[in-house]
Amino acid sequence: MKQKIFTRLIVSLLCGVTVMAQTKVNLREQAREVDFSGAVFTRPLKSGTVLPATCSVGDMYFKTNVVAGSNINVCVATNTWIVASGSSIPSASGQDGRVLAGVAGSAAWADLSGDVTGSASSLRVQKLQNRTLASTAPSSGQSLVWNSTLQQWEPQTVSGGGGGGGSMTIQNDGNIVGTRANLNIVPGFGVVNILSDNGTAVVVQQAVDTAVVQSKASAQSGTAQACFSSGASVTTYTCGLTPTLTAYTTGMVVNWRPDVTGVGGNVSLNIDTLGARPVKLADGTTNPGASDLAANQMRSVWYDGTNFRLMSSSGGGGGTTMKESRYFPVGWRDQYGNPMPAVFSNANQVAFFSYGGATTSLTQLVLNDSSSEAFQIVTDVPAGLSNLDVTVDTVQADGSSGQFRLNVAAACVAQGESLVGLTYNAASNITGTYGSANALTRVTATGVNVFGCAEGELLRLQIARDSTDAVTSDVSVLGVRVAMTRSLH
Repeated sequence: MKQKIFTRLIVSLLCGVTVMAQTKVNLREQAREVDFSGAVFTRPLKSGTVLPATCSVGDMYFKTNVVAGSNINVCVATNTWIVASGSSIPSASGQDGRVLAGVAGSAAWADLSGDVTGSASSLRVQKLQNRTLASTAPSSGQSLVWNSTLQQWEPQTVSGGGGGGGSMTIQNDGNIVGTRANLNIVPGFGVVNILSDNGTAVVVQQAVDTAVVQSKASAQSGTAQACFSSGASVTTYTCGLTPTLTAYTTGMVVNWRPDVTGVGGNVSLNIDTLGARPVKLADGTTNPGASDLAANQMRSVWYDGTNFRLMSSSGGGGGTTMKESRYFPVGWRDQYGNPMPAVFSNANQVAFFSYGGATTSLTQLVLNDSSSEAFQIVTDVPAGLSNLDVTVDTVQADGSSGQFRLNVAAACVAQGESLVGLTYNAASNITGTYGSANALTRVTATGVNVFGCAEGELLRLQIARDSTDAVTSDVSVLGVRVAMTRSLH
């Protein structure tokens, strides 16, 4: 009896152990055609918020903290996870010629647009980078070139680089000039071409040629027309321009600065060794006076084709000039008939000769041919004297013909200086021609040298007969006109 009880106790204990233990089933080995449809729930994948650091190919993991639809991850290589996602493809019914594209995160059928037009089976490119393509059919060897005038891509013949052959059509403002394989860029007057190859394109840059075109800075500096003398000559001035002048041109203007004060009379200017040209006052015939050309004072001159003319009459500051004329008859009579000589002679040559009767007031001063006889006129020196012209009225009573010559010279005498033994400036030579008896013959010496004359001094003019002239008879002087040009400052 005790043995039976002990046996039953052991069996009961063994059964209890069996009931408390978990039973493991190998579905791959033991299950067949398993149907989980009746299960309360199933959880075939491991889940969590962080992917395992290691995995083997085929492992799957459900990530719970991502957007729905991208939860499942698949191990495609050792320790390599990817998201296993998919999308539904819309029906292709009625979508002939359209393309499947992603629209707002979903697949959808869409029409082609942008640079192309038409269906997928008859696609046509109508633009390139949203720029119109011309419908012109290309010829053999042509390339697609952008036409900025028509704003379109079009076929054109372009020369091929590196010996590729072909030609390029050249246009000027939209007008075709020609089609050539080479393009020659020639600069126009006043233009400089600067060409370079930057490795991508040949760059053409144009600039102004400052050697022939004056810039604003050059005009402001005044260097283009500035001509400064440095030859230290009072009669034959020279100067140079920058750039060098190549030819005198009628109408050209130069700002000339003499380096030394002139003496008046015959003066010339030679620019850049192009040849000396006379310098005249504004009238183009009168020689400059001693005060017209002052050292280091700028004078504007213009070229008239023969002479350089001063554009203002004084180097002291430009401005206005005035001409003053004084006439000195050889003699006249007062109301009682007495002669009133206005000139005196160093040879006592004053003689009165009546024309047409005793009541005629004109007289004459005879300069004999036998010697270089002379007479003098005295007057005052006005302020700003810049030029002196002397006109002598003569007559030949006996009708002798031929040329006669007179010499006109000037000297100025200051207060306290002696009138004896004066030194005259270089004389001006004048020539006249006699034809018929008693005919008036007027001769003029222009630009008589008045160097050294100052305002308020006495101006003494000496007019002498040149005995070597071709007239063998006497020269009778009726009167002398003195024309003075004054600068008004």
